[in-house]
This record gives sequence, structure tokens and C-alpha cells, in this order.
Amino acid sequence: MLKRLGSTIIAVGIAASVIGLVPAHASTTYLCTLTGKTTSLTPIPAPPKTGGTGSFSFSGTATCLKGATRLVVGVSASGSYKNTICGTGSAVGGASFTGGPHPIGFKVTFVGGVGAFQVTGGGSGGGVVDIVPTNSTGCISKPVTGFKITAETTVTQ
Repeated sequence: MLKRLGSTIIAVGIAASVIGLVPAHASTTYLCTLTGKTTSLTPIPAPPKTGGTGSFSFSGTATCLKGATRLVVGVSASGSYKNTICGTGSAVGGASFTGGPHPIGFKVTFVGGVGAFQVTGGGSGGGVVDIVPTNSTGCISKPVTGFKITAETTVTQ
């Protein structure tokens, strides 16, 4: 696993170096790792209940590569979700970064707590998002009241 992670980091570093050689008028690509948690969430019911919609907000940090430059920035997001069953559904919203990419719109489609992330406004890009309930019995016997969130994504603007 460490070999694979090391190879991935090297590949990202090479890609970031090449991206850094692009002329200033060209688009900029950010390669980011985000971590954080929801700061508000309309509770998601525990199975066997299904369905439901609600809103969320998120706060955290992102470590981004912009060319060969490493940036650590704040990130906040908010939006709405549509639940199929706990950890499976979709979310749409907007995210802002302090000192990183310009604001973006996004959509995430989740299955079992893992989501495909797509930039829908303010640029292009995508990645993967992982959500884990912050309450130990969330998605098992009690509603989810919050999530820990980790994401890997690219944003080109």
C-alpha cells in the first residue's frame, strides 16, 4: 500500500510540475486533499427508513498543489442532499476556498458512503468523497447527525 501511495504522490508531483510550466493565461489546475466535517446537517434517518431530503454545511481544510506550489487553505461548503438510504444518495452545493481555487459548484453521487465528485460550476474537475457518520450508531440504529468528510479532487479554472 505504501508503494502505491508513494507512486501516486510521485505521479501527482510530476503532473503538478508540468502544470506549473503552462503559460500564465492558461487555466490553473489544483490537486487537492480535503478533510473536515459537517457543521450542520438535517438528520438522515437510520435504516430501515429510506428517502428524505435536507441541507448541510461543511468546514475543513484542503492541501492543494497549484503547479509546484503547495497550498493549505480553508474550505467551506453548503447545499442540499437527497437520501435514498443512509450513505447512498446525492448532494449538490457550492464550495469556497480561502487562498485556493475560486468558488465552485459541485454534485456528489454517493453509494455506501463513497461518492463521485463532479465540479458543476466555476471550473471543471472531479474526484472522490468519503463520508463517515460522526455518531457511532449513525446509519445503524440512530439517525446520522453529522459526517466526517475526506476528499481527493482536481479543480481546473
